[in-house]
Amino acid sequence: MWLRHYMCGSIIGWIFSISASTVTRCIRKYLPFLHKALSYLLPWPSIGERNFGAKHLSTGEKISIIIDCTEQAILKPGNKLKEQAHFSGKKKCHTMICLAACCPTTGKIYYVSDSYNGAKNDPAVYNLPEVLLHKRLQYDEWICGDPAFAFISNHHPCITTSPPKPTISKEKAKLNAELIPIRLVIENVFGQMKKFQILRQQFRHNIKLHHLIFKTVACLINLKIKKTPLRSIID
Repeated sequence: MWLRHYMCGSIIGWIFSISASTVTRCIRKYLPFLHKALSYLLPWPSIGERNFGAKHLSTGEKISIIIDCTEQAILKPGNKLKEQAHFSGKKKCHTMICLAACCPTTGKIYYVSDSYNGAKNDPAVYNLPEVLLHKRLQYDEWICGDPAFAFISNHHPCITTSPPKPTISKEKAKLNAELIPIRLVIENVFGQMKKFQILRQQFRHNIKLHHLIFKTVACLINLKIKKTPLRSIID
């Protein structure tokens, strides 16, 4: 109920006849246990699973994962340094940012990063030592992302969509038309995750809990995708 509807503690306390402080204590106590119990739903896939879920382009590239970042607004920090660290130039507010990777065919979430200060942009998050997903892939496995991730091609095969321009070549326009539906898969995944109001509304709790909540919701989405994939393998 809390993850799905993000009710305030006083309302949940009224429903269950407990105090708001008890609600807060229960959340902090049991959220790590819930995340640990569901973590089996978010393992890094084997090479066999990645090959099975890969998307092959007409030009021959085998896309194994799609990556993207998403941001969530948080309450304005009271500390001036924290304000600067969390202010997102993209969203024009204080945020937390996470990177996710998913299967290009079914939409299954393969990876979710920790939560970072919103001042970091997409490349800065990807370049963190604990992320660097290309190091987990074989060299013939391509990464797909938006133009912000074009720098990955300096280290690993990566294909990105191109911004719409009048001067774009016919070949690139054709490739774009093929890549856009693939890129939409991870946008659909984020859309599913943000049906949980705790990831859609402004985050009102301690930001130290954000990564646990984001990963827990990702596990729940994978449980749903296991029963009903976002995309068909045949498609």
